Amino acid sequence: MKKNNQHVSRRSFMGVTVGLAAIAMPAAVAAAAADNVGPTNLPTRPTIGVAPELLALKKAFDVEFRKFEKTRKIYSAAEKRYFAIRPAKPERVRDNRGLDATHASLMAIFRGEPDDHPDVAPAKEIVRINKEMAEAWEAADQAAQEEAAMVNADTVHHRQFIPTDRAASRIYRFKARSLADIQVKIEVHRKWTFDIDYFMPMLVTDINRIAKAHRQSSFTGHTRCNNLI
Repeated sequence: MKKNNQHVSRRSFMGVTVGLAAIAMPAAVAAAAADNVGPTNLPTRPTIGVAPELLALKKAFDVEFRKFEKTRKIYSAAEKRYFAIRPAKPERVRDNRGLDATHASLMAIFRGEPDDHPDVAPAKEIVRINKEMAEAWEAADQAAQEEAAMVNADTVHHRQFIPTDRAASRIYRFKARSLADIQVKIEVHRKWTFDIDYFMPMLVTDINRIAKAHRQSSFTGHTRCNNLI
């Protein structure tokens, strides 16, 4: 559910909270809602606090997110150590024309000429040198990662990512029934950064659900007042 490479920044998403503030008044909620809201059997609470079940989901997420932040800091420290000691990647050896092998060498290899053929030998030597340098660099790079404890830090960090993402996804899928519920979902988004292309339509659906419940509640109250006259 989390999306790391967002086309919409977190700063631009802050505009959503401004929009929510605009609908904080019940009348504005109703005005902002779309008319094509599907039926729902969920009880909706447009003006009261956070749903108890959502509070429980939020507490569970907070526990996992704190663990995730600890592993992130450990990984960041290991990454910093690795960048400080990692070996530079060597440049490939090429011939005097800037090629791994000349056309003549390639044709000779294609014809199946022996390794000591004058057109084959230089190309084979370049391949051998590049292969040895690449293998030496990979070994040195792996040693640098181990010295910096990168592999273990990455494994632990990724392992914690999974339960944290699951906890966040449960909040993402929760059907908000009050503005307070929506605010909780936005708070989690600020920390976990949901895929904005899916999260924004979800918020719109939540707002419409709340607005529809308010319209129904207002109509019921208005009818009751008329009956008292």
